[in-house]
Amino acid sequence: WHMPGMNGMELGMAIRADARLAHLPLVMLSSAAATGSAQEMASVGFAALLAKPVRVEQLRRCLAGILGQSAAVARAHIAGAAPGVSATGAGLRLLMAEDNPTNQAVARRMLEKLGHTVEIVGDGRLALERLGRPNEFDAILMDCQMPDIDGYAATRIIRDGGVPGLNPQIPIIALTAYAMADDRLKCIQAGMTDYVAKPVRLDDLVQVFFRCGLFAGKG
Repeated sequence: WHMPGMNGMELGMAIRADARLAHLPLVMLSSAAATGSAQEMASVGFAALLAKPVRVEQLRRCLAGILGQSAAVARAHIAGAAPGVSATGAGLRLLMAEDNPTNQAVARRMLEKLGHTVEIVGDGRLALERLGRPNEFDAILMDCQMPDIDGYAATRIIRDGGVPGLNPQIPIIALTAYAMADDRLKCIQAGMTDYVAKPVRLDDLVQVFFRCGLFAGKG
């Protein structure tokens, strides 16, 4: 984000203005203190936002997702549009595993307000069963603390290839009631892509989808 002479946002706009470079996917690297919103970055054409220091696994998943969608991104730029369907990543197909009915209702309202389609199950076992049937989910929102199989265990099963037919690298976003460093580390060690602390806010969802590269156009 911060560079001498020209900052990251200005550089992104310059790249988008150059017909020879406009098709290239852009990833913003930013410190936690950087100003600017996900919506602003999306309007310029950044495919993802990664907070520094960037973890190797986080970078790998981000680049894999973006490069896998490069044809759709290029088509969007050729047509003169920003990549993706909107600055908030509208149009995602999401599975949410959450056992609290109030949290389910609140999250559904926010996700649908952003233009996403969400299917909700009440625990990790039901999530695994649903993922084992035909689906086209783009990502999973996974509550960490649930009865039967919790979010950590369900994520490990997915990452270990325990759900036939499902991409084991599907983005999994943790929903946690805690925001301490140890809790974040536990989420990452379980294989979760990123996390959002409860109570979840609308902008939290926009930011986490952006960080995971989910707002870029789906191929």
